[in-house]
Amino acid sequence: MNSEIYEFESSNIYEYRFKSLGKRIITKVVQFAPLNIQGYYNLGFGDLLDNGLIDDNIESNNNDLKKVISTIGAILFNFLYQNPGIKVFFHGSNQQRTKVYGLIIKRYYKKLKNNYEITSLLKIDGILVEIPFDLDDSKNYLGFFIKLNS
Repeated sequence: MNSEIYEFESSNIYEYRFKSLGKRIITKVVQFAPLNIQGYYNLGFGDLLDNGLIDDNIESNNNDLKKVISTIGAILFNFLYQNPGIKVFFHGSNQQRTKVYGLIIKRYYKKLKNNYEITSLLKIDGILVEIPFDLDDSKNYLGFFIKLNS
């Protein structure tokens, strides 16, 4: 992903912030939280609200989606390089957003696979299963995992 990104900052390795400069200025927050499985983290992001909470369901419509997604990607890659061996899980706040993330992965997969292992989460016969990412659009992924190649 060689797109333009926003400058981001971090006060610790688990939280990053940047400003979306579209129609208005919106502070975006990206957080990494440990999951119940050793070495697995969840990536969450959203808009910082006036009350200090983060809204991950909001649709900002700030006319800079590509730059925001590219910035989140740069933050994710930065986190992975600082934490080799960590696997990060991410998904959309709804199925439509998760599908968009899958389309983005598909678009850049040939470049990404050289440095990253990407897998997907599916529910098969009621059981959650992590499988290698497949370029097949028809799968109804629940989310994605990414880590640096060993």
